Amino acid sequence: MHTAAQFGNVALLNLFAAKGVSLEERDQQGMLPIHVAVYAGNMETVQAIASLQKEALEAVVEIPEEDREEKTEKESSFLQGATPLHLAAHGNQLIMAQLLMQQKANVTAETKLGDVPFSLAAGTATRGVMDLFSPYKLTRDPKVLFSALVRAITHDNIDNVIDLYQRGVPVDTEIMNGFTGLQWASLQGALQATQWLLQQGADPLYPCPTGEDALQLAAANSCGEQFVLLLRYIEPDLDEIRNDKEPLLHTAVKAGRLNHVVYLMKNFTNINATDCKGDLPIHLAVQNGHHAVAALLLACGADPDALSANGKTLLELASDKDEMMQKTLHDSIKWLKESILRKNIRIHAAVRSGNLLAVRLLSQSEDVNQKNGAGETLLKVAESLGNAEAFRLLLQAGAALDEKVIASPKTNRITNSEKKESL
Repeated sequence: MHTAAQFGNVALLNLFAAKGVSLEERDQQGMLPIHVAVYAGNMETVQAIASLQKEALEAVVEIPEEDREEKTEKESSFLQGATPLHLAAHGNQLIMAQLLMQQKANVTAETKLGDVPFSLAAGTATRGVMDLFSPYKLTRDPKVLFSALVRAITHDNIDNVIDLYQRGVPVDTEIMNGFTGLQWASLQGALQATQWLLQQGADPLYPCPTGEDALQLAAANSCGEQFVLLLRYIEPDLDEIRNDKEPLLHTAVKAGRLNHVVYLMKNFTNINATDCKGDLPIHLAVQNGHHAVAALLLACGADPDALSANGKTLLELASDKDEMMQKTLHDSIKWLKESILRKNIRIHAAVRSGNLLAVRLLSQSEDVNQKNGAGETLLKVAESLGNAEAFRLLLQAGAALDEKVIASPKTNRITNSEKKESL
């Protein structure tokens, strides 16, 4: 029956029904044939099922309990308890939604999380389905508007966001569990919604129920552009402990947001500052298993000997982590010891680490022609290690070749290789 519904085979569906096959049998996802037909956009099949069983229009999806934990929050929000009209609205199926509404489908039905079809329509890329519900009184109900805004902001559908706010919702209204629209946009990394809400005067410093402001929330999301937008708008002290919690770098490190970390470091945030508990960013990187972030911090001068808030060394913090984190720390300690022996300064240590991101980052702010305590230039260090990529990065940053480096066979191989690549 579900296969017939999926592929729009009305004749086969009617044959099954005539033989007594139930329209109330669910598949492994908890869907009835009508749900499958709606998802597939098979209008004739939906009409055929509705003619055989009128109540099918209000039948809800029932995800088996064992499968619910595997569903993401976004999936569960529209699937559990969703009617065919919910599914059409979520799928941005305008004609299907019109058909179901003509069949008197219930526009006020709620999913288990309280979303009506209008709310799910707000999360789609176009306003067509959402506009179908405009004549209904429910679209002016604050509860429904808030739910719709959550969906629209989550998907960064800016036209729908603007439309919903212009229905009378103040920009700093709390729309979801005490979160304002801007805070929700910062949680989701919704760039366009953030930009528009700031233009409308939304307060980026207003704390959410868990104590963070919009900038702190953005420091933990995956959208680097949105984070930078808020930083430029607020122009904060990057090393400030915000709302009695931690500096922004700690937040980004804890979430493993490498792009955010790089941007903050480019803007000279203190990588050895402590949070309110006494932890450095490197402690949080290790505790949370973020190898690339930990490697970058160490290569850029994070203190490898600093104890965490609970008095543990980096290796002790990594004792229950995976092998890659432990290898990252052991390798870092090895080259840090070598750097100490050679009296390296920070950018020399970065070159010796082999971390190209650290080299690129530091070469933008430090003198690439300075020598370490052993009298070695950066190019000499890169050449002696055979690190062609670091050598090229330093040349591009303006490092000057001295006679010893020019005469080196390794240098000739690197520069000849670069010439070939440029041809």
